[in-house]
Parts: sequence; structure tokens; C-alpha cells
Amino acid sequence: MEISQRLKRVPTIIDKLKREPTMQLPNMQDIGGVRSIVDTIPEVRRIQRRLSHRRSVLRVSDYIVQPRSSGYRSVHVVVEYGGRAIEVQLRTQVMHE
Repeated sequence: MEISQRLKRVPTIIDKLKREPTMQLPNMQDIGGVRSIVDTIPEVRRIQRRLSHRRSVLRVSDYIVQPRSSGYRSVHVVVEYGGRAIEVQLRTQVMHE
């Protein structure tokens, strides 16, 4: 398993603010977060279940069940941590590549 921090780049933040004009920077949930890369989809699901038992889940976007048109696959779980919304991205090594 590989775990790393994930920080959104400034140009990407600006692009998102332009695409979503009602979005306010303090409410952007995916500026920073955590990415976990594991070997199998069952491991992704196991971590997803553990998160839901340990943290208040604010939103789940399951791009494994419904991949993006680009082919992107992952599970994004937004949890509350320390009064802030933090995005946790879960994917396999194959999805990461």
C-alpha cells in the first residue's frame, strides 16, 4: 500500500473556480487530501468501509462503478477531519498508472 498527500495545483484550483462560479475557495474540498494506492479493488472497498466507520462521510464519488468519460477510475471519499472536509482518493496501482 502506498499513501501520499495530494495537493491541487494553483492553475487547477483557478480552473475549477471558473467552471463552478458559486464555489468558494474555503469550501473547496479537494485542494488537499490523501491518496491511497493499493493492489486490488477489494482492498479499495475495505478501506472505504473503514473510513465510513471512523469518520463522518460527507460525500462519496465512485468512479469505479461509474468511470469518468476519460476512463479515470477511483473512489473519492470526502470525510470530516478536524472540522474540515478532506478528500481521500482510493485506487489500485493499475488505476494510478
